[in-house]
Amino acid sequence: MAVEELPNLPIAVRRARPEDRDAVLAFASTTWDGWDYVPDAWPHWIAAPDGVLLVATAQGDDRPIAITRLALLAADEGWLEGIRVDSAVRGRGVATNLQVAQLAWARAHGLRVLRYATGRGNEGSLKLGAHHGFVRLADRRTWGRPELEEAAEADRVAPDPTTEADRRRELLAALAADGLALAADALETAIGAAWRCVDTDTTFESGGRLYEHRSWSLQRLTHERFAAHVRRGEVLAAPGASAVAILPHVAHFSEDLRPHLAVLAGGGRAALGLLLAVERRAGGPVTVRLPDPAPPLLSDPGVAAAWHQAWIRPHDWSLVIMERPLAGDEPLPVAEPPGALELRDPPRRIAAPPEIGD
Repeated sequence: MAVEELPNLPIAVRRARPEDRDAVLAFASTTWDGWDYVPDAWPHWIAAPDGVLLVATAQGDDRPIAITRLALLAADEGWLEGIRVDSAVRGRGVATNLQVAQLAWARAHGLRVLRYATGRGNEGSLKLGAHHGFVRLADRRTWGRPELEEAAEADRVAPDPTTEADRRRELLAALAADGLALAADALETAIGAAWRCVDTDTTFESGGRLYEHRSWSLQRLTHERFAAHVRRGEVLAAPGASAVAILPHVAHFSEDLRPHLAVLAGGGRAALGLLLAVERRAGGPVTVRLPDPAPPLLSDPGVAAAWHQAWIRPHDWSLVIMERPLAGDEPLPVAEPPGALELRDPPRRIAAPPEIGD
């Protein structure tokens, strides 16, 4: 017998307010096997100046039934995150029309490209994005030591950005003392050599020339941004710039504040050596997300074997990166059906992208 489709639920979208917390967490606390990062993110998201936190309600009501956040990564790049819909109203077009609101807010901020990440098996998220012009850009898979990471996950406590920021500063200082970090006042020749390692790297190119400065979000890495990371003491380089990585300071909330390389480029053996050097100083697993499948970094069988022997392995799951250009004169999607979306707060420019280190 055919399942009867429920009619679309007309929604209103507005900016989130502190008093929305309990209603939001009622449907956004147990998304993945009883866990979700939204409860920890809420205090940051409600106040952070680098994004817009939105809630959807039924028209004629003011109780949140869905949530999402638009984060500004750069003046022209945005990232969508944290979309959650109350299970009681799923299948009624709430996510579809909430994404229309996201795009309107992105346009209001002058963004030229918008991205988000989802699981490879999340057909609903993939179809939602495709419906509104998002295309599959690249897949990413985490590489590290899954067994050790799982053991650490079992002892998980709420992340403490202040503590982790102190640890990251200490780690970068130790790596600098080992001669593995470019000096903040490095000569242009040294910066140029390190940048060429990244700029000409086939793995970097195959991943869309994106990097993960802000945890779990991807944006373009330019020479200007690279030089800014050098000035922050965050660029690591093996001898002769045979491998280069960026290890950012902790400057914002993330559900995972353990050491993670924002980019890793260069020869496969040199890159492995650099990753292991960071691990030794960190005293625990360090991760990096590489293009999937078959990252060029590991195309040589001997290099792949060396990574395997060092117990640096791929995780079981991968992320799909979805991307949508936002040309200034392009008409944006509209609500389905017309009238099913009310923008209670008119989209306007209220957020600003962070400087590197903010």
